[in-house]
Amino acid sequence: AEPWQRWPQPFFLEDSCFGRARDHHSRHQDPSVYFKEAASGKHCATNWYEGNSGNLGRPGRLQPFHAPAPALLGFDDSIDRFCYGLGGRGDHAYACVAANMNILSLYGTRVPYNICRNLEWQACAAQGLLPGQGGLDIVFAHAPKHLDYSRSSERLGKCTGWSQPGYEFCKQAGFATDSIFFLEVCLFHQICKNGAELFELDEGDHFRCEWDPEAFAELEEILAYRPPPPPPSLSVDDLRCYATRYTDLLHIYCGDDASKCDLTALEDHFIHTGMHEGRSFTCQPPPPPPSPPSPPPPPPMLFHWELECYASQNPDLRRAYCEEGSLSRCDYQRLQRHWDAHGKMEHRSKQCSRPPPPPGPSPPQPPPQPPPP
Repeated sequence: AEPWQRWPQPFFLEDSCFGRARDHHSRHQDPSVYFKEAASGKHCATNWYEGNSGNLGRPGRLQPFHAPAPALLGFDDSIDRFCYGLGGRGDHAYACVAANMNILSLYGTRVPYNICRNLEWQACAAQGLLPGQGGLDIVFAHAPKHLDYSRSSERLGKCTGWSQPGYEFCKQAGFATDSIFFLEVCLFHQICKNGAELFELDEGDHFRCEWDPEAFAELEEILAYRPPPPPPSLSVDDLRCYATRYTDLLHIYCGDDASKCDLTALEDHFIHTGMHEGRSFTCQPPPPPPSPPSPPPPPPMLFHWELECYASQNPDLRRAYCEEGSLSRCDYQRLQRHWDAHGKMEHRSKQCSRPPPPPGPSPPQPPPQPPPP
């Protein structure tokens, strides 16, 4: 939306002239402010020739038209011919002012030309609010019905007409005034209820726009729309995985044979239906490997008295693991490890009588009975 430069893709209003103040281009604003002001005609009474030479381009100066001055649109060369035919003389803007025609001719830096100012000017013209317009009349120096919108057009997208000097990249990333006229016709067709009448006009015919506020609001919605990200590019393997993942698709698009799929139809289904249903085009992941068996529980620990029995029943262990063969001085940990690693498999005995619990305190003796009398 900057002068003579194509909009980047994706395009966001906040990053363009719609999101910048009209006469303070470095100051940001909500894009809705632009559309509200343009629809209301807030800036219509301004000098649309600012930046031209002499008094014509002085900021704040309104042109003293001597009669109602219709808005005039067309290609630059057709506008010049039209204004000269009405007696205008001088450069482009001077000739049309002298011919009593309103044109858009911004060349200044305070309020620079861009697509936002172009649409703003058109909204003013559509409502009859241009300085000196004196009514709703709009005139076309080139009949819209004669525009060639085809790829072979000699003007659309060909950088013909005027473009800002120094923008040598026009053919790669820019545009010129001829392309703007195509845009102007499209915009009037959008914001005027009788827009279809544009293509019935001949050169010089007067057109009176039936301003459509709802269509202008719709234009804001169109420009503010943020398209979703493009769908992923699907390979042949992806599409076959998509079919085999869902039995209904495999049946419908492949006849239950993944090697015979209609890949074009499958891709169309994924883009227009599958993505919205949350379907995945990836192959089913392989089943996870079975979990390893749980390790056996650790062998139960033996009580110390059992380990002492184990040593007492096996003299070799008693000698090896009990200091001086004393069962009260055995190395219980080593005895346990031996039992776990060897004793059980060798069927060694660890059985012996469990030692009785230590005796409890004796109950008190009853007092002696006195002798009978």
